[in-house]
Amino acid sequence: EDAAYAKRLEEEESARAAAEEAAEARAAAKVEGAAGERTAEEEDGESHLEFKQLKKGDGETAPSKGDYVYCCYTGTFAPGTEHGGKDLSGKQFDSTWDSKLKKHRPLHFQHGGGKAIRGWDEALKRMTLGEKAELTIGPRWAYRKGGIQDDAGGYVVPPNATLCFQMQLVGVRDAKYDDAS
Repeated sequence: EDAAYAKRLEEEESARAAAEEAAEARAAAKVEGAAGERTAEEEDGESHLEFKQLKKGDGETAPSKGDYVYCCYTGTFAPGTEHGGKDLSGKQFDSTWDSKLKKHRPLHFQHGGGKAIRGWDEALKRMTLGEKAELTIGPRWAYRKGGIQDDAGGYVVPPNATLCFQMQLVGVRDAKYDDAS
């Protein structure tokens, strides 16, 4: 009976140590990858997200799946984007900037809840409050071959478009970042 109890305690301690090591490894990977450019890869080995940090965040307040987040952004088409014979390279297709108020009106959504394109969810996994990044998202993690159409049937985002965003995480749960620039 004592041997079984000792063995169970040893197994629990081993599992606790393994969980702590895994948590430390995740934290180290986040810190190690906090600067510069990073690429996310899907099982197919192709790159679908390029991430370049433009401004460091607080290093602590990171969104978890299910958290509500607030983001300010400007979205443009990647160089070489064409549709219907028009060159859309660098053209802005969306932004949270309100020209009347002369400030951003952050987009609010649930992280990891399917409310944003996968490229955004993947980028947010790497970001902390206040962080600003430049994202290039391939079609597979954006709007794929369907694109996005307006009410009249015209394309706002054409099929298979690679998208570029300057995005800043300005809110996570109840924490807010005031200097959205």
